[in-house]
Amino acid sequence: MPSPDPRFYVLYNGLRDRPLETTQWLSNAFPECEISPMIEMSLKVININYHKQHPILERSPLLNQYAQFVDRVRKHMNQAEKECSCTVKKQATENKR
Repeated sequence: MPSPDPRFYVLYNGLRDRPLETTQWLSNAFPECEISPMIEMSLKVININYHKQHPILERSPLLNQYAQFVDRVRKHMNQAEKECSCTVKKQATENKR
């Protein structure tokens, strides 16, 4: 029985804006390496941030729920930061009086 082709995926959900999909090479992770790599591997990076709506989110309900959860947490954290910042500014203004 033949083995399936090896495929390597990275699911990205960071804050930096990234394309929906990219291909990266393992050797790029070692820019200081002075010898040629004995093996090269490509990785498909899939952006699973909810607002990007990658088709994989439609195929995987669990991954979709995870992406929605992360999106909601980030929105709540941003709102909390804004409210905290306003409170601190208000306190600082009142303390100056």
